[in-house]
Amino acid sequence: MVALLALALYAGLQLSGGEDDRRGPARTLGHDFEQFLEEGTCPGPAMVLFASEIADVETIRAFQESADEVDSLACLGILNCDAWRSKCSEQNIRRTPMVLLYPRGPRGGRFYRGQHTKEGFTAAVAKMVAFNDRTLHITANNLNSFLAGRARPIKVLLFSRRQRTPVIFKALSHDDDLWPHMEFGFVPAEEDNQKNPLLDLYSVESVPQVVVQYGPDASTKQVYISTEISYQALKEWLTLQRSKHWLGSASWKEEEEEDEEMLLDQGEEEEDDSSAATASRYELLERGTAGCPIDLEIASVTECQNALKELGMRADPTWVSNFPELPSKCSVRTEPTQQHPERMHFNSFVGGAGREDLSPVCT
Repeated sequence: MVALLALALYAGLQLSGGEDDRRGPARTLGHDFEQFLEEGTCPGPAMVLFASEIADVETIRAFQESADEVDSLACLGILNCDAWRSKCSEQNIRRTPMVLLYPRGPRGGRFYRGQHTKEGFTAAVAKMVAFNDRTLHITANNLNSFLAGRARPIKVLLFSRRQRTPVIFKALSHDDDLWPHMEFGFVPAEEDNQKNPLLDLYSVESVPQVVVQYGPDASTKQVYISTEISYQALKEWLTLQRSKHWLGSASWKEEEEEDEEMLLDQGEEEEDDSSAATASRYELLERGTAGCPIDLEIASVTECQNALKELGMRADPTWVSNFPELPSKCSVRTEPTQQHPERMHFNSFVGGAGREDLSPVCT
């Protein structure tokens, strides 16, 4: 019975033509095996399961499940050694099932020695993928401080039955398009063998579930409702959420530094003197400059908006976040485009970099 089940499952893995024949998250391989391993074909490392018609059913299933989890991080393929014996021999495959790992760069394979489980295969991929894990383990004790942090104002929470952060969530926390704006928190469904109270706080009835909100403002909460839990699908959704929260919610607006009523009470003559005194207080540097001298930096979003107003420039639409590849503090795009419509930029990253379409604004 087991042998028949293995034959039935593997019938769906056999190749009929090559690279266009895909069934499931792991790619079925044949004459395109060498192309699959060529540098540039896959965005990351590769892993290949060499199997036969009597391959272990659980190994194939685990390999497919792992391929689904690491989709867009690595490429996983399955080669039927009964149909492609010469290719298996070239890879020194003498028995099946066998797994080879192919790191980035020159594709010299090495044998995988771990367990033939989803967790084992996924862990092997994680070791080959170079990224910094920026996720935080969130508990009831540190949730408020996590939400209050302004360096990366968009908060992403993953509620999971696992006790360790999944590979794709770690990779998302390292993604250059996401991490400068988003902070990632991992919430296990159980703590000390008891239900995590944060599940009730966020009305989480089933896991896994991904939630995004802007800082502590619960009214901005968005829930990922798709059943496709893959790196690419989550990144696309998070990118969409990022585009909705450049400025954040009203509850996070900075307090005005001066009382508006006090300004209205000032005499007309004093107001005129103030205008004259501040007319040349701000300076626009050349495009591409990395930023202002530290003692001439504009310290807040509010002052940045006021500076552009005094310079006779529009601020909206604005961009407020934390990113290493833009000028630090206040800058402006004087010629916005359809692709980059934001004018005012306020970057809280210390030691930013110049960009050819942005001009720093200094005091």
